[in-house]
Amino acid sequence: MENLEHELNPIVHEVLEKDRKHRLIFRLDSLNEVQFYQNYDRNLVDSQQVNLIMQSKKDSLAINKLYELYFFRDSISDTTFSNYEINEAGTFGGYYDIPASYPGGINAFLKVLHTEISANLDKDRIDYYDWNKAISFMVDKNGKLKFIEDNNLIDLVDSTKIKKWQPAIKYGRPVPQYFTTEPINKVKFLFENQYRIELYGYDILYPSFKGYPIIISDALIKEGNYQTIISFVSARGLFEPHIIKGTTKNTTELINFIKSETSVHDIIHYPFPGRVYVYYK
Repeated sequence: MENLEHELNPIVHEVLEKDRKHRLIFRLDSLNEVQFYQNYDRNLVDSQQVNLIMQSKKDSLAINKLYELYFFRDSISDTTFSNYEINEAGTFGGYYDIPASYPGGINAFLKVLHTEISANLDKDRIDYYDWNKAISFMVDKNGKLKFIEDNNLIDLVDSTKIKKWQPAIKYGRPVPQYFTTEPINKVKFLFENQYRIELYGYDILYPSFKGYPIIISDALIKEGNYQTIISFVSARGLFEPHIIKGTTKNTTELINFIKSETSVHDIIHYPFPGRVYVYYK
């Protein structure tokens, strides 16, 4: 598989657009023929050339095993990264993502949040509260919500009124997820009956580093005031960070932490190669 990966990589690189991914799935059937599965774009790579390479490898392939090759062409380094997996026939790689969910839906949670803040506001100290700031919280892998202490409006929320969440699923296992609202507008919150708080959810690389979660995303995030942003290609055995924003001290601390924290290695070495972005507040 490693030889096959290395032979196909330059072929795919020539035709794959920058920042695009390509997946090639195949098996050797009982008649000793190579059968291609979904996501094989015959218009992307020369099928005859690929078939010739496959034919040369048939003797080393097991019948009815499912072989998966993944390619990603990175625009920053202009390098095509690749990886592979081998699974039993009839099963594709068991990696799937499901965002965290609240009983009755996100709107039900936002209604609890709005009701609790409205009911417990001290009208004589209205300017005491952290208006025009976001409310942030994390849902851990057990579905428990924990507010991040950067807005005193959360002091008005009775946490016993909040039901247990269904945790996020990442790579087939429960993981924590980070949420932040838009900045809470005082005038709209106080005087608009239909004011709806916008909520944004993000994946977490690590739950708490110096009191704040480390956020990870497949794309640049426009919302949020992040002081430190780095990116790197998530690929097997590779960690070459690219600094987008932040001081030398902050980015160095963040990079060294990611290198040393073994619990994040499964995430940064995820089988599907691709560039990811890491944010720290």
